Amino acid sequence: MIYLRPLDNAQGDHSVFDLNTESIITGCHVTELLAKLEVIACVDAIGYKDGMRHLKIIHKSGEVLYVSALTAEVDPPTNNDGDNSQEEDVADDA
Repeated sequence: MIYLRPLDNAQGDHSVFDLNTESIITGCHVTELLAKLEVIACVDAIGYKDGMRHLKIIHKSGEVLYVSALTAEVDPPTNNDGDNSQEEDVADDA
């Protein structure tokens, strides 16, 4: 689930987005956790399926807080150890 906003009611409920059902639900208790890579990948897949290519976050006042199209994209590492250096095989001349 992804936290969306607090609701303006006497119970102090919160609005969250359920990634499994792709729907907004409400609840009275939330726990803050860091987003795992699986969650980020799921959000990316939902956005791609819905035709979204960039993320834009706007405050209710209209202030733009984040636009993904304005950030530099970085290619992921090509190997498991994170070392992107090119290694050459050198034959022994012995």
